[in-house]
Amino acid sequence: MRSASITTFQSGYRAATLAFAVAGAALALGIASAIRGHGRIQVVVLLLIFAVARAAISWYPMDAPGADRTSTGRAHGVLAIAAFGAVALAALKLGNVLSRSGPWHGLAPFSTGFGWLMVALLLGMALARSLPEVRARFGAIERAFYLAAIIWFAVFALACA
Repeated sequence: MRSASITTFQSGYRAATLAFAVAGAALALGIASAIRGHGRIQVVVLLLIFAVARAAISWYPMDAPGADRTSTGRAHGVLAIAAFGAVALAALKLGNVLSRSGPWHGLAPFSTGFGWLMVALLLGMALARSLPEVRARFGAIERAFYLAAIIWFAVFALACA
């Protein structure tokens, strides 16, 4: 594992990734205890995958733009895909679970909508990584993904409270 960082904010990034990991684990526990229904366990497992990937990712810094790919940078990419994919799927699955009934039935369209928004942003990030004409927008698309995920987390954290 390479210890070099491409930013001077490595400790802040680590704190943020660990905080988001704790939020993922806490939301998994909250959903496990607050709702019932077929598919609930899948949502919990997806949130736990998100939590583990977010907890690990800051120890695997991404490669600097334009630099050769390293095993550490590839690990960062796999962990990012696992985390981002898991939370998008969790939002979609939770929307499906809530659409059937339950105390949070009214939040089903919100969860589904934010799940699809996150999927679209993931596709945008994939395009930005592969198409030179979109590459300059990768950071903005990634930040939009984080904002969507944070809003989704906040809404369901409040629902669990």
